Amino acid sequence: MMNFPMRLLFLFSLLISGVAPSTIHAQVAAPPAPKIHFDEMLHDFGRVRSGAIMKHEFTLTNQGNADLLIHGVLPSCGCTTVSDFPSKVPPGGKAKLGLQFNSFSLMGEQIRTLLVKSNDPVQADLVLQLKGNYWMPIEIHPLTALMFLPPHTDQKMSTTVRVLNQLDTPLKLQPPVSSVPQLAARLIEQKPGKEFHVVIDTVPPFAHQDIQASIKLATDSADTPTIDINVVVIAQPELTVTPQHMFLPVELPANPEPYIISIRNLSPNPVAFEKLTCDAPGSKVEIRETSPGKEFELVVQFSREMTKDPEKSFTITVNTSLPAQPQIVIPVQFVRPALVKPRSNGP
Repeated sequence: MMNFPMRLLFLFSLLISGVAPSTIHAQVAAPPAPKIHFDEMLHDFGRVRSGAIMKHEFTLTNQGNADLLIHGVLPSCGCTTVSDFPSKVPPGGKAKLGLQFNSFSLMGEQIRTLLVKSNDPVQADLVLQLKGNYWMPIEIHPLTALMFLPPHTDQKMSTTVRVLNQLDTPLKLQPPVSSVPQLAARLIEQKPGKEFHVVIDTVPPFAHQDIQASIKLATDSADTPTIDINVVVIAQPELTVTPQHMFLPVELPANPEPYIISIRNLSPNPVAFEKLTCDAPGSKVEIRETSPGKEFELVVQFSREMTKDPEKSFTITVNTSLPAQPQIVIPVQFVRPALVKPRSNGP
């Protein structure tokens, strides 16, 4: 490599000989670099039956003049598995990036991505896409029937699940069978052979408890001989409290605004509240009725005295007149904001 005085002398001699400055710059070659190129950036699988496992290969070419190094390929979800691919592609070389895609439980049009990381100075992070329109021969909406059981268990409740036949041939369903005696189901054919409604009913009276069950229907389809509908019944308490746990910032203002806790009475009985307490120093608790007999607000006024020991937790306690839920307990604790570190400029 010539030193600085020699380089100046060289450039001066070129100018004297009539070489244009633009020509001088053109003669300074750019450093060699790789250039990644894929034959396609998006692959469309088209209409695919949900649950099918598809395979595909992306073809890449190194259009640069230096070795292309593939540092890694990161799929956006666990449904995509990438097979082995070369870590180095020479200039002008080609390589295959193979993958396997599991479409289990996918419905409708979906797009998944893969992040290809390389030493290409222009496209170090390149995104590839996988697209598909996924369907099932027999669709169930929703997949899980969710029911909320109020405290008074003598009331019959119902929910409906739609069964759609996407096949070209009509579908026949047998009467539904429940796995538990607390639930019953009946079948209504909305569109002959194509759309059905499964109406799920609670069978009172029964214990006020959560239930997990299934509704089974036999079909005449060799492809899907049985249909399973999951059912979850959640027994609601007589009183619902929002939030159930309070988190306060460590730096409370000098005069903090009161905090509001909502209480809703789901029972058919009236409710009374007494002995409203909070063991945090300097705090005050009161209750007000926003909807007669049904909705209430617990108004809590905190003080900065409680911040003297930010590691300590406190408790709000309210006694009620309901035998099934005689007391409401709400924990209170401090949380510190997450520390955000500055971005490093170094390697």
